[in-house]
Amino acid sequence: MSKRKRYPTDLTDTQWVRIEPHLPRRTSPRSRKRIHSPREILNAILYALRTGCPWRMLPHDFPPPPAQEWHVGAAECSAARGAGAGG
Repeated sequence: MSKRKRYPTDLTDTQWVRIEPHLPRRTSPRSRKRIHSPREILNAILYALRTGCPWRMLPHDFPPPPAQEWHVGAAECSAARGAGAGG
């Protein structure tokens, strides 16, 4: 995790250990390299959800909003594909 002030909404190490295996991984060496830590993206999302803060008004020490929006969009697409597969 980066060297920033910890927010009350941040994941604990125990929570991260349980969540991290369920996040998508790079499937190909040609896929885009991650610039921001998935944990920091998730911390930003949790902060926004808990505080009601708009994406573009998040504290500056979180990854920038376009990175968060991309991850949220990718997660929604992934969830939709998973939901359709079962049934």
